[in-house]
Amino acid sequence: MNVKCKMKNVKLLRLAQCAFLIFNFTFLIQFAQGGEFEVDLGLRFEDILIVPALPIAGQTARIYATVHNFGTKDALGKVSFYQGPFLIGQLQIVSVKAQGFADEVFIDFTVPDGPFNILVKLSEISPADQNSGNDDTVTPLKEPLPDQDHDGIIDERDSCISVVNADQADHDGDGRGDACDPDSDNDGLADIDEVARGLNPLNPDTDNDGMIDSKDPHPLKADPSPLAKKDTPVKVAKVTETQKSQSGGAAVEGAKNDNAASETMVDTRSTPEASAPLATAVLDKEDSVRAEEESIISAEYATIITPQTKIPKIPRGGFSKLWVAAVFSTIFAGVFSFLALRMKTPKE
Repeated sequence: MNVKCKMKNVKLLRLAQCAFLIFNFTFLIQFAQGGEFEVDLGLRFEDILIVPALPIAGQTARIYATVHNFGTKDALGKVSFYQGPFLIGQLQIVSVKAQGFADEVFIDFTVPDGPFNILVKLSEISPADQNSGNDDTVTPLKEPLPDQDHDGIIDERDSCISVVNADQADHDGDGRGDACDPDSDNDGLADIDEVARGLNPLNPDTDNDGMIDSKDPHPLKADPSPLAKKDTPVKVAKVTETQKSQSGGAAVEGAKNDNAASETMVDTRSTPEASAPLATAVLDKEDSVRAEEESIISAEYATIITPQTKIPKIPRGGFSKLWVAAVFSTIFAGVFSFLALRMKTPKE
Protein backbone atom coordinates (compact mmCIF):
# COMPACT_ATOMS: atom_id res chain seq x y z
CA MET A 1 0.00 0.00 0.00
CA ASN A 2 2.78 2.42 0.97
CA VAL A 3 4.70 1.57 -2.21
CA LYS A 4 1.66 2.38 -4.36
CA CYS A 5 1.20 5.74 -2.59
CA LYS A 6 4.84 6.62 -3.11
CA MET A 7 4.64 5.75 -6.81
CA LYS A 8 1.51 7.85 -7.18
CA ASN A 9 3.23 10.85 -5.51
CA VAL A 10 6.24 10.47 -7.79
CA LYS A 11 3.97 10.48 -10.84
CA LEU A 12 2.19 13.62 -9.67
CA LEU A 13 5.51 15.36 -9.06
CA ARG A 14 6.73 14.46 -12.55
CA LEU A 15 3.50 15.75 -14.08
CA ALA A 16 3.91 19.05 -12.23
CA GLN A 17 7.50 19.36 -13.45
CA CYS A 18 6.41 18.68 -17.01
CA ALA A 19 3.68 21.29 -16.81
CA PHE A 20 6.16 23.83 -15.49
CA LEU A 21 8.61 23.11 -18.32
CA ILE A 22 5.86 23.39 -20.93
CA PHE A 23 4.78 26.75 -19.50
CA ASN A 24 8.31 28.13 -19.58
CA PHE A 25 8.93 26.75 -23.06
CA THR A 26 5.77 28.42 -24.35
CA PHE A 27 6.74 31.69 -22.69
CA LEU A 28 10.23 31.54 -24.22
CA ILE A 29 8.77 30.98 -27.67
CA GLN A 30 6.52 33.99 -27.24
CA PHE A 31 9.44 36.06 -25.95
CA ALA A 32 11.66 34.93 -28.87
CA GLN A 33 9.02 35.82 -31.41
CA GLY A 34 8.68 39.20 -29.69
CA GLY A 35 7.97 41.38 -32.70
CA GLU A 36 5.02 39.19 -33.64
CA PHE A 37 2.79 41.46 -31.50
CA GLU A 38 2.76 45.21 -31.80
CA VAL A 39 1.45 45.63 -28.23
CA ASP A 40 2.57 43.03 -25.73
CA LEU A 41 3.18 43.89 -22.04
CA GLY A 42 4.11 40.82 -20.02
CA LEU A 43 5.12 39.48 -16.60
CA ARG A 44 7.35 36.58 -15.54
CA PHE A 45 7.23 34.97 -12.06
CA GLU A 46 10.97 35.46 -11.64
CA ASP A 47 10.42 39.22 -12.06
CA ILE A 48 8.42 39.32 -8.80
CA LEU A 49 10.64 40.03 -5.81
CA ILE A 50 9.65 40.10 -2.13
CA VAL A 51 11.93 41.98 0.30
CA PRO A 52 13.07 40.77 2.75
CA ALA A 53 13.61 37.35 1.25
CA LEU A 54 12.65 35.80 4.62
CA PRO A 55 9.70 37.94 5.67
CA ILE A 56 8.59 37.99 9.32
CA ALA A 57 4.94 37.42 10.15
CA GLY A 58 3.13 40.63 11.05
CA GLN A 59 5.86 42.87 9.62
CA THR A 60 5.86 45.01 6.49
CA ALA A 61 7.41 43.59 3.32
CA ARG A 62 7.77 45.13 -0.14
CA ILE A 63 6.80 43.47 -3.43
CA TYR A 64 8.60 44.53 -6.62
CA ALA A 65 7.21 43.69 -10.08
CA THR A 66 9.05 44.22 -13.37
CA VAL A 67 6.84 44.63 -16.47
CA HIS A 68 8.40 43.95 -19.90
CA ASN A 69 7.31 45.28 -23.27
CA PHE A 70 7.75 42.45 -25.77
CA GLY A 71 5.91 44.36 -28.55
CA THR A 72 6.94 46.89 -31.12
CA LYS A 73 4.92 49.77 -29.72
CA ASP A 74 5.17 51.69 -26.46
CA ALA A 75 2.38 50.83 -24.06
CA LEU A 76 0.77 51.82 -20.77
CA GLY A 77 -0.87 49.59 -18.21
CA LYS A 78 -1.76 49.04 -14.57
CA VAL A 79 -0.36 46.45 -12.18
CA SER A 80 -2.37 44.95 -9.33
CA PHE A 81 -1.10 42.75 -6.48
CA TYR A 82 -3.19 40.11 -4.72
CA GLN A 83 -2.66 37.96 -1.66
CA GLY A 84 -5.21 35.25 -2.20
CA PRO A 85 -8.46 36.96 -3.25
CA PHE A 86 -7.57 40.25 -1.54
CA LEU A 87 -6.21 43.24 -3.44
CA ILE A 88 -3.09 44.75 -1.86
CA GLY A 89 -3.14 48.54 -1.89
CA GLN A 90 -3.89 50.36 -5.13
CA LEU A 91 -3.13 49.67 -8.77
CA GLN A 92 0.30 50.86 -9.96
CA ILE A 93 0.75 52.51 -13.38
CA VAL A 94 3.53 51.44 -15.76
CA SER A 95 4.66 52.94 -19.05
CA VAL A 96 7.10 50.81 -21.02
CA LYS A 97 9.11 51.55 -24.12
CA ALA A 98 8.88 49.01 -26.95
CA GLN A 99 11.46 46.44 -28.05
CA GLY A 100 12.22 44.67 -24.75
CA PHE A 101 12.39 47.54 -22.29
CA ALA A 102 10.92 47.22 -18.77
CA ASP A 103 9.38 49.27 -16.01
CA GLU A 104 9.34 48.40 -12.29
CA VAL A 105 6.69 49.11 -9.66
CA PHE A 106 6.37 48.11 -6.00
CA ILE A 107 3.90 48.01 -3.14
CA ASP A 108 4.09 47.34 0.61
CA PHE A 109 1.99 44.81 2.51
CA THR A 110 1.73 43.13 5.89
CA VAL A 111 3.11 39.60 5.97
CA PRO A 112 0.49 37.07 7.12
CA ASP A 113 1.10 34.53 9.88
CA GLY A 114 0.94 31.52 7.57
CA PRO A 115 2.22 30.46 4.13
CA PHE A 116 1.31 32.78 1.23
CA ASN A 117 2.02 33.67 -2.37
CA ILE A 118 1.45 36.81 -4.41
CA LEU A 119 -0.53 37.10 -7.63
CA VAL A 120 0.41 39.99 -9.97
CA LYS A 121 -1.87 41.06 -12.85
CA LEU A 122 -1.69 43.51 -15.75
CA SER A 123 -4.84 45.39 -16.75
CA GLU A 124 -6.08 48.44 -18.68
CA ILE A 125 -3.25 48.12 -21.19
CA SER A 126 -3.21 50.85 -23.84
CA PRO A 127 -3.10 50.33 -26.76
CA ALA A 128 -4.97 47.09 -26.29
CA ASP A 129 -2.70 44.19 -25.46
CA GLN A 130 -2.49 41.57 -28.20
CA ASN A 131 -1.09 38.76 -26.02
CA SER A 132 -2.99 38.08 -22.80
CA GLY A 133 -1.06 34.87 -22.05
CA ASN A 134 1.59 36.73 -20.06
CA ASP A 135 -0.58 39.31 -18.33
CA ASP A 136 -0.38 37.67 -14.89
CA THR A 137 1.95 35.53 -12.80
CA VAL A 138 2.16 34.13 -9.28
CA THR A 139 5.08 33.72 -6.89
CA PRO A 140 6.10 30.41 -5.32
CA LEU A 141 4.63 29.66 -1.89
CA LYS A 142 6.48 31.48 0.90
CA GLU A 143 6.70 30.47 4.57
CA PRO A 144 7.12 33.53 6.84
CA LEU A 145 9.23 33.42 9.98
CA PRO A 146 6.86 33.07 12.97
CA ASP A 147 6.36 36.06 15.27
CA GLN A 148 3.32 35.56 17.51
CA ASP A 149 3.36 39.00 19.12
CA HIS A 150 4.29 40.85 15.88
CA ASP A 151 7.04 42.86 17.58
CA GLY A 152 9.57 42.26 14.79
CA ILE A 153 11.53 39.64 16.75
CA ILE A 154 11.04 36.10 15.51
CA ASP A 155 9.79 33.63 18.10
CA GLU A 156 13.07 31.72 18.06
CA ARG A 157 14.92 34.79 19.38
CA ASP A 158 12.12 36.52 21.29
CA SER A 159 12.47 36.70 25.09
CA CYS A 160 8.68 37.20 25.32
CA ILE A 161 6.98 35.21 22.56
CA SER A 162 3.43 36.37 23.24
CA VAL A 163 4.13 39.86 24.66
CA VAL A 164 5.37 42.79 22.58
CA ASN A 165 8.93 43.74 23.59
CA ALA A 166 10.88 44.98 20.59
CA ASP A 167 13.71 46.22 22.84
CA GLN A 168 14.16 42.73 24.36
CA ALA A 169 14.99 44.35 27.72
CA ASP A 170 15.96 41.77 30.35
CA HIS A 171 17.06 43.67 33.47
CA ASP A 172 17.91 40.65 35.62
CA GLY A 173 19.46 38.65 32.76
CA ASP A 174 17.38 35.53 33.38
CA GLY A 175 16.48 35.06 29.72
CA ARG A 176 12.91 36.22 30.25
CA GLY A 177 12.15 39.74 28.99
CA ASP A 178 10.98 42.42 31.39
CA ALA A 179 7.68 42.69 29.51
CA CYS A 180 6.67 39.15 30.52
CA ASP A 181 8.84 38.63 33.62
CA PRO A 182 6.72 38.82 36.82
CA ASP A 183 9.85 39.88 38.74
CA SER A 184 11.98 41.99 36.40
CA ASP A 185 14.72 42.83 38.93
CA ASN A 186 14.77 39.35 40.50
CA ASP A 187 14.51 40.71 44.04
CA GLY A 188 11.82 38.29 45.17
CA LEU A 189 8.94 40.77 44.83
CA ALA A 190 6.50 40.72 41.92
CA ASP A 191 6.58 43.83 39.73
CA ILE A 192 2.89 44.49 40.34
CA ASP A 193 3.48 44.49 44.11
CA GLU A 194 6.53 46.76 43.84
CA VAL A 195 4.61 49.31 41.78
CA ALA A 196 1.74 49.25 44.28
CA ARG A 197 4.21 49.95 47.13
CA GLY A 198 6.01 52.71 45.26
CA LEU A 199 9.17 50.63 44.67
CA ASN A 200 11.22 50.44 41.50
CA PRO A 201 10.46 47.11 39.74
CA LEU A 202 13.74 47.41 37.81
CA ASN A 203 15.93 48.02 40.87
CA PRO A 204 16.33 45.20 43.41
CA ASP A 205 17.42 47.76 46.04
CA THR A 206 15.19 50.81 45.63
CA ASP A 207 16.75 52.83 48.48
CA ASN A 208 20.31 51.72 47.59
CA ASP A 209 21.20 50.78 51.17
CA GLY A 210 22.72 47.42 50.27
CA MET A 211 19.66 45.32 51.19
CA ILE A 212 17.29 43.98 48.51
CA ASP A 213 13.70 45.17 48.70
CA SER A 214 12.25 41.79 49.71
CA LYS A 215 14.57 41.62 52.76
CA ASP A 216 14.53 45.33 53.63
CA PRO A 217 12.11 46.30 56.45
CA HIS A 218 12.16 49.88 55.11
CA PRO A 219 12.68 49.52 51.34
CA LEU A 220 11.95 53.20 50.67
CA LYS A 221 14.24 54.54 53.43
CA ALA A 222 17.95 53.85 53.48
CA ASP A 223 18.87 52.07 56.71
CA PRO A 224 22.27 53.08 58.18
CA SER A 225 24.99 50.54 57.73
CA PRO A 226 27.10 49.62 60.80
CA LEU A 227 30.20 50.17 58.68
CA ALA A 228 29.27 53.81 58.22
CA LYS A 229 30.15 54.58 61.88
CA LYS A 230 33.86 54.32 61.20
CA ASP A 231 33.79 57.04 58.60
CA THR A 232 31.32 59.42 60.28
CA PRO A 233 33.01 62.80 60.90
CA VAL A 234 32.87 64.27 64.44
CA LYS A 235 32.09 67.96 64.88
CA VAL A 236 32.96 69.93 68.04
CA ALA A 237 30.82 72.74 69.47
CA LYS A 238 32.43 75.46 71.59
CA VAL A 239 31.31 75.97 75.21
CA THR A 240 31.68 79.51 76.64
CA GLU A 241 32.96 80.31 80.16
CA THR A 242 29.49 81.54 81.15
CA GLN A 243 27.98 78.23 80.08
CA LYS A 244 30.66 76.38 82.07
CA SER A 245 29.94 78.28 85.30
CA GLN A 246 26.19 77.87 84.96
CA SER A 247 26.21 74.21 84.02
CA GLY A 248 27.53 72.62 87.23
CA GLY A 249 27.81 69.36 85.29
CA ALA A 250 24.17 69.48 84.14
CA ALA A 251 22.70 70.20 80.73
CA VAL A 252 23.88 73.53 79.29
CA GLU A 253 20.93 75.34 77.73
CA GLY A 254 23.08 77.75 75.77
CA ALA A 255 25.13 75.04 74.11
CA LYS A 256 22.78 74.35 71.22
CA ASN A 257 23.88 72.02 68.53
CA ASP A 258 23.81 73.70 65.12
CA ASN A 259 22.62 70.45 63.58
CA ALA A 260 21.07 68.45 66.42
CA ALA A 261 20.41 65.40 64.29
CA SER A 262 23.97 64.93 63.13
CA GLU A 263 26.57 67.04 65.08
CA THR A 264 28.17 66.23 68.43
CA MET A 265 29.20 68.17 71.58
CA VAL A 266 32.53 67.93 73.39
CA ASP A 267 33.49 69.66 76.71
CA THR A 268 36.78 71.49 76.17
CA ARG A 269 37.42 72.43 79.85
CA SER A 270 40.69 71.42 81.51
CA THR A 271 41.22 69.69 84.85
CA PRO A 272 43.35 71.35 87.56
CA GLU A 273 46.05 68.69 87.25
CA ALA A 274 46.32 68.49 83.51
CA SER A 275 45.56 70.90 80.72
CA ALA A 276 44.31 68.19 78.35
CA PRO A 277 40.71 68.63 77.09
CA LEU A 278 38.11 66.25 78.47
CA ALA A 279 36.12 64.57 75.68
CA THR A 280 32.46 64.11 76.46
CA ALA A 281 29.18 62.93 74.95
CA VAL A 282 30.37 61.95 71.49
CA LEU A 283 27.44 60.82 69.39
CA ASP A 284 27.78 59.70 65.84
CA LYS A 285 25.20 60.40 63.21
CA GLU A 286 23.33 57.10 63.52
CA ASP A 287 23.27 57.09 67.34
CA SER A 288 21.92 60.65 67.35
CA VAL A 289 19.05 59.69 65.03
CA ARG A 290 18.12 56.69 67.17
CA ALA A 291 18.36 58.84 70.32
CA GLU A 292 15.89 61.30 68.83
CA GLU A 293 13.43 58.56 67.93
CA GLU A 294 13.57 57.10 71.44
CA SER A 295 13.33 60.53 73.14
CA ILE A 296 16.42 59.79 75.22
CA ILE A 297 18.41 62.90 74.23
CA SER A 298 16.89 66.25 73.33
CA ALA A 299 17.37 67.30 69.72
CA GLU A 300 18.55 70.76 70.87
CA TYR A 301 20.96 70.05 73.72
CA ALA A 302 23.94 67.86 74.45
CA THR A 303 25.03 66.76 77.91
CA ILE A 304 28.23 68.25 79.34
CA ILE A 305 30.13 66.05 81.79
CA THR A 306 32.41 67.79 84.31
CA PRO A 307 35.25 66.15 86.33
CA GLN A 308 34.41 65.28 89.94
CA THR A 309 36.11 67.12 92.87
CA LYS A 310 39.21 65.21 93.92
CA ILE A 311 39.42 64.18 97.64
CA PRO A 312 42.79 65.29 99.14
CA LYS A 313 45.13 62.55 100.29
CA ILE A 314 46.64 62.42 103.86
CA PRO A 315 50.43 62.84 103.69
CA ARG A 316 52.80 60.32 105.19
CA GLY A 317 53.39 60.78 109.05
CA GLY A 318 50.13 62.60 109.39
CA PHE A 319 48.46 59.84 111.41
CA SER A 320 50.84 60.22 114.46
CA LYS A 321 50.31 63.95 114.51
CA LEU A 322 46.58 63.39 114.47
CA TRP A 323 46.83 61.07 117.50
CA VAL A 324 48.87 63.64 119.51
CA ALA A 325 46.39 66.35 118.66
CA ALA A 326 43.53 64.10 119.68
CA VAL A 327 45.16 63.32 123.08
CA PHE A 328 45.85 66.98 123.87
CA SER A 329 42.32 67.87 122.81
CA THR A 330 40.92 65.24 125.18
CA ILE A 331 43.08 66.43 128.12
CA PHE A 332 42.18 70.04 127.44
CA ALA A 333 38.52 69.17 127.28
CA GLY A 334 38.74 67.23 130.56
CA VAL A 335 40.51 70.04 132.45
CA PHE A 336 38.12 72.60 131.09
CA SER A 337 35.13 70.52 132.16
CA PHE A 338 36.59 69.98 135.68
CA LEU A 339 37.22 73.69 136.20
CA ALA A 340 33.79 74.56 134.96
CA LEU A 341 32.14 72.17 137.38
CA ARG A 342 34.29 73.46 140.17
CA MET A 343 33.28 77.00 139.65
CA LYS A 344 29.61 76.14 139.61
CA THR A 345 29.72 73.99 142.81
CA PRO A 346 28.97 76.15 146.01
CA LYS A 347 31.40 76.01 148.94
CA GLU A 348 30.18 74.22 152.09
